[in-house]
Amino acid sequence: MNLADPIAGHANRARNLVVAIISATPIFCEALADVFEGIGEVRTFTPRSGETGGLLRALRPDAIVIDTEEELEEATDFARESGAALLHVSLVESTLRSWNGSGWTDIENDAWSPESIRNALIGAMYQRGGSE
Repeated sequence: MNLADPIAGHANRARNLVVAIISATPIFCEALADVFEGIGEVRTFTPRSGETGGLLRALRPDAIVIDTEEELEEATDFARESGAALLHVSLVESTLRSWNGSGWTDIENDAWSPESIRNALIGAMYQRGGSE
């Protein structure tokens, strides 16, 4: 399977992956944007109460990485509706989990790095795409 190929069930069929990163930590956004270079188009946003759902619906990303609890419910609603992959990274609790369509799956992440988060997100995208 080629990363440039469309993923079944995702909105962005004929172009690079679109990844939305919603984070209150600019350096986190920068680090993730760097590791997606050549793989996908990254759009970074600071969390804005009540605006996340509309923002995601307008952008229609294939995948979302979010590090804030405040906007997590809206991001989860979008992922449920659209089939987009969703990772929740808790920088405070040092946890990483993936939305599987009906609940959260914890992801083992011993080596916290932008690459490990990227790899977890790509894995989640293919798991979701393969189950539809």
